[in-house]
Amino acid sequence: MSIKADISWLGLRHGRASSIGIEVNDHFESKIYTSGSTISGHAVVSPLKDVHFDTFEVCFTGKASTRIDLLRPYPIPASRTFLRPHMPIPQGTLPKSSTFEAGRTYRIPFTFVVPSQLAASSCSHECGPTVQEQHLRLLPTMGLWESDDQVPETVQVEYSINALVFQDKADPARIELPQGFRRLKILPLVPEELPLHILPEDKQYRLVQTKMIRQNLFSSRSGKLRVEVSQPRSVEVSLGTLSSTGSSITVDLKFTPTSTDVVPPDIHVVSAKIQSATHYSVTHMSRFPNLGNAPENQLCLVVTYSKSYSVTTEHPGGVDWDQY
Repeated sequence: MSIKADISWLGLRHGRASSIGIEVNDHFESKIYTSGSTISGHAVVSPLKDVHFDTFEVCFTGKASTRIDLLRPYPIPASRTFLRPHMPIPQGTLPKSSTFEAGRTYRIPFTFVVPSQLAASSCSHECGPTVQEQHLRLLPTMGLWESDDQVPETVQVEYSINALVFQDKADPARIELPQGFRRLKILPLVPEELPLHILPEDKQYRLVQTKMIRQNLFSSRSGKLRVEVSQPRSVEVSLGTLSSTGSSITVDLKFTPTSTDVVPPDIHVVSAKIQSATHYSVTHMSRFPNLGNAPENQLCLVVTYSKSYSVTTEHPGGVDWDQY
């Protein structure tokens, strides 16, 4: 999976006016498309002057872009197009003269279906089947939502419908002429994840914690408190309203006193938060970066960007201890 450097961050240069418009049927700015969604419409060409072309393309593009800020003040941007199916142009929709004439309007239809996963060639490096299955999943739109989607500002994933006009020259490279562009929001369907198989070496997760406690700073130890939780159920997002199902975590407490006359402690919830992590590496990832320890011979370290958000906690007001 190679990436190429780009001189402008993300390479997004869509602000300029174009003589090619992209009309998507039943589209609105906040509409969300998912796996299996049909995206249809027209590329509308209305040139102000005659435009000769040898090739006209309409494609559905998925582009991932990153920026490395470790070398400030010289950040390194890079981008990769991971999805680019082309729409076959129906006969009779393009002028036979291969010239879009000034003052005329041409409507070229297109239809795309959002795939459920990427082509197998998108992940050709050596890795296990579980990792490859993750690599072949369609990426969601990142960094381009109206609200914070918890990804770092150095990452963007953009989907768009593009219409391109090319002229063939003596040089093998084609010259790009007017371009039409329409950005889309994609949130693919993904299967519900199985609970993680957490081992002692998985330092990012802790389901059990034990600690000796005291009644106050100067008193002797009163006992041992063991806290244990189970993994919560997945949160499901509704595409229509972007609402989500709830999830909760139940905390089991076990107190072992140092003597029979010690009273169990009062329990108070101080805070809780959700933490999201985005992992970055300049080389292929052949393992899950959130599980286990990195191999000692790994050439490039995985950089992790984390964000955390406070969540509402519910406390019953009192804890009833059961003797065991």
